[in-house]
Amino acid sequence: MPSGWDLHKADLLKLTVRTQAFLSSFGPIRRHFALKRHLIRASLHRKQLSERFAAWHRFTELTQNPSGF
Repeated sequence: MPSGWDLHKADLLKLTVRTQAFLSSFGPIRRHFALKRHLIRASLHRKQLSERFAAWHRFTELTQNPSGF
C-alpha cells in the first residue's frame, strides 16, 4: 500500500505534466497576440490587435467545426 508521501509525489507529477501541457500551448498563443506596443502608435496597435483576434476567431471556428475546411 502506498504511503501518503508516495501519493503526494504522484499528485505532484500529475500537476507538473498538466502545467507543462498548458505552458506548451500558451506560448504560441501569447506570441500571436504580443505586439511591440512601445514601438507603434496606439491606432496601429488597435488595428493589428483586431486583425489578430479576427484570425484567432477564424482559426478556433475551423477547429471547432472541421467541416468548414
